Amino acid sequence: MRRLVGRFFWVAAAAWGTASVARAESAGLRFIPKEAELVVVVPQPARIYTIVDTHPIRKELYKHEVVQALYDTGNFRRLEQLIAYFEKKLGRSRDEILQQLTAKGATIGAKLSSNQSAVLVLESANESLLRTFIAETLTVVNEELARQESKARFRKSSHGRIETIHLGDKLHFAQVGPFLVAATELKLLHRAIDLHADAAPMPAGSILTRMPRKDRAKEVLAWSWLDFEGVQRNKEFQEGLKAATTDGFLKLLAGGFLDVLKRTPSLEFEIRQEGKNFRVTFAMARGAEGMSEVAKTYVATEAKRVNPPLQPPRVVSSTSWTFDIGHIWKNRKAWLGEEAAKGLTKLEKDIKPFLGGADLGELLHEAGWNQRIVFAEQAVSPYKIKPELHITPFGVVFDIREKRFAQTMGKALRAGALFGTFQFGMRMTEEECKGYTLVTYHFDEKRKSPIDPTNIRFNFSPTFGQVGNHFIVASTTELARDLVNCLARKDSPLPAGTSWRTDLFAKGLADNLKYIRQDLLVGAILDQGLPPADANKEIDSLIELVRTLGTVQWEIRYGDHDYRMDFLWRYGSK
Repeated sequence: MRRLVGRFFWVAAAAWGTASVARAESAGLRFIPKEAELVVVVPQPARIYTIVDTHPIRKELYKHEVVQALYDTGNFRRLEQLIAYFEKKLGRSRDEILQQLTAKGATIGAKLSSNQSAVLVLESANESLLRTFIAETLTVVNEELARQESKARFRKSSHGRIETIHLGDKLHFAQVGPFLVAATELKLLHRAIDLHADAAPMPAGSILTRMPRKDRAKEVLAWSWLDFEGVQRNKEFQEGLKAATTDGFLKLLAGGFLDVLKRTPSLEFEIRQEGKNFRVTFAMARGAEGMSEVAKTYVATEAKRVNPPLQPPRVVSSTSWTFDIGHIWKNRKAWLGEEAAKGLTKLEKDIKPFLGGADLGELLHEAGWNQRIVFAEQAVSPYKIKPELHITPFGVVFDIREKRFAQTMGKALRAGALFGTFQFGMRMTEEECKGYTLVTYHFDEKRKSPIDPTNIRFNFSPTFGQVGNHFIVASTTELARDLVNCLARKDSPLPAGTSWRTDLFAKGLADNLKYIRQDLLVGAILDQGLPPADANKEIDSLIELVRTLGTVQWEIRYGDHDYRMDFLWRYGSK
């Protein structure tokens, strides 16, 4: 029976996500009780279905053996048979059925903190078709239950003038005019029906009285609202949030986000289409105003703006963010806790000799507030020996607040390289690049190393150097040269408040895949049973598919009164 209930909801969800007219508000919201803590609205399901069904990626994926195998499973064939049955009984194509049944959107309301429950509302454009669809669904499911020799059956009851239908204790639904309303509790279904019957434009018991009213753009494909204060009443969630917001490492990694998260009353999520691009937005109703002084370290301002991510050749990912670690270090006891602060103070004393007598705190303060990190494949390795494990080259660019930072870092890196010289026979060279000096270390290929039998070291030709008001540390000399060229271009900083941006490049990822091509090839031969020639074509096709995926931009912005995290997918862009 559980399997049938799950299957019913799966079919209902598929129908919900595949048709309708775009609009910002959903009439289904008036069915949702005000106690709901999560609301999800899909105002334009038809567009979602069209996007998925016609997108070039779907067509390309279908060419691959693995995806074709998914379409050839028993479950998928049974679903196709079920759809064909409804097409015959209703006298319409699947697209027409889905269009008519969910033509005016879908709404979900759920309670998450205690007494968890949910309501699903589908608004159709054809009341008669909806009634026939429900009747046929009851017939199909009851026949399947009988075939499985289950005693469970759909049973009917009523609430006022509305007929209600039930299967077990966890599935209750009814047709209310053009709406299909389903709930996990009987009393919740009755409550939803009563809310709809209320003649008031905004029923007193509806979620509409608690949610902020917003005009949504027509490009919005789906949106949700979470009552975060309500969710925090859950004891387990409270404990988890407390653990996260007091963990020293997490605070160091995402201190600004955690500060806002503790204070926000609600969260919002939105998916929209922007031409050929897609944007996913996560937002909170609190921002920089009210943050602790240490947390503001993570917030870019007009005076402390973030430089754009660097884009060297063959770049896989590039990130730029504001992180004044010198200020964090100065306030480490208040920010990270007394125990963590003691450990860091001991670390400062231990490494002081390696920093030419400089204090670590002073060094971190001199580094400035903007850092950038880049991962990019190299075109040519300086070594003939290939390591068994490929590590993508990476580089870090520090902005310099005080010139002494570059001098101290150079001394520290040279001191660290002495260890490598003794262990691996590293040799140092210096070269001029665009008028700047780069210091590079290469490993001796003739020297064996018992501590590195798989030759991992030959992924690296560590390089560092000062480039104007920046200090570069790169895992390969080729990437260091490329970063020098990038820094020679004077790009405008990101807008104030934009405190983090990461750019991911599918083209660079495709270049990266060639290093694990042999593993992919073996998997295709063994798992799919493909001949070597076909497996090679399959892998080549996969890599080319990845290359066409475009770019993803991840951006975090702190406003005075709001927080936004955006993911923008530009399909096919370079």
